[in-house]
Amino acid sequence: MDNRNDVYRTQRIFRLLLQSMAYVGRNVRIPEEMVSSYPNSRISPAMMEILKTLLDGGMGFFCGTGDEKTVREIQIQTSAHRAAAAAADFLVIPADAPEDAAQWVEQAKTGTIYDPQRSATVLIECRSVRQGTAYRCTGPGIAGAADIAVCCSWGWEEIRRKKNREFPLGIDCIFVDREGNILSLPRTTKVEAKAEKEAF
Repeated sequence: MDNRNDVYRTQRIFRLLLQSMAYVGRNVRIPEEMVSSYPNSRISPAMMEILKTLLDGGMGFFCGTGDEKTVREIQIQTSAHRAAAAAADFLVIPADAPEDAAQWVEQAKTGTIYDPQRSATVLIECRSVRQGTAYRCTGPGIAGAADIAVCCSWGWEEIRRKKNREFPLGIDCIFVDREGNILSLPRTTKVEAKAEKEAF
């Protein structure tokens, strides 16, 4: 393995994640050539690359796959340790998550008033971050409003709203689909479903 290539790839993906966080709704995608294959994992290769970029040995993660091979692969690739949903720095919600996946996010830590950064980031696999239910986003860094679409069926928007109602406490969310498209929703972003006549 060429460690220089690995470092370069991690730096590129980190910049893409920052871009996605800074410009909500902007089309951000991890190029195919930057994604490796992970046959022992049930999460997408793009999600694994994001985990390799964000996690390290001092962090805990929760993975909702219920698959030990996937958990072990994340540990191998990131050196992070497994944690309960309530203690995890990162929660990974897979594309095949059950309808009650919101219960995991319900437990996610939101930081404290003195250390709001000691909160969880929720990484959500979905069918698409380009098509699906339409939403309108407003907040810091957004000129006017940004329209997004997410195809994800387990009610993420309601639980996210509840977790973020006492700013600066809250959670940040990153959505990724199988094509490597990324959509980030910082806790400062307000998300509302668009009226049916407005939806794309």
